[in-house]
Amino acid sequence: MKSALEIAMERVEKMDARGNKETVEIEQQRYTQAAISLGNSFLQGKTKAEKIKESLERYPEENRKAALKAFLQVVTSTMDLENTPAILEAILLMKDDAETKRACRKAEEIHRSQRRKLQEQKAALEEDRTKVMREKLAAEGIEGSALAGFNIIQLPQWEEISLQIQQEYQKMLRDLQSTLFKTER
Repeated sequence: MKSALEIAMERVEKMDARGNKETVEIEQQRYTQAAISLGNSFLQGKTKAEKIKESLERYPEENRKAALKAFLQVVTSTMDLENTPAILEAILLMKDDAETKRACRKAEEIHRSQRRKLQEQKAALEEDRTKVMREKLAAEGIEGSALAGFNIIQLPQWEEISLQIQQEYQKMLRDLQSTLFKTER
């Protein structure tokens, strides 16, 4: 039979173990939050990827994986046709393994393809819109070489085309994200 002292000591040990576990979780959460902030700072152009890598490397070993995963989640969640090259460069700086390199190469190919598709759609819409506007202006007696291209950026058709291509792009990027996070577990 255990004495009251032994029972009390066991309880204290259990509380210490729980307290240590909570302390470790709190510390990891702190580093994860810092990595999220670094990700947001990177996306805003305030912090370079090299500085972020240096910061992450100073984190305690047991917190690095979770922090890197948090950083990658932040930056990949906002990937679009404009910021992909910079994000892929940062990913390759942070993770230099064969699977990540393959996924990034595939993402680069998809990016080029989608950018080309977007430019083709834009050119077709500009051509169509220019033709219609020239006809309208000619009907009003306005003609000549002074008529230049017309801005289509504000047109609902352009917004629709752009949104559709961005949505297709997001679906294609899910492979990159699954590769990154599969290897981070």
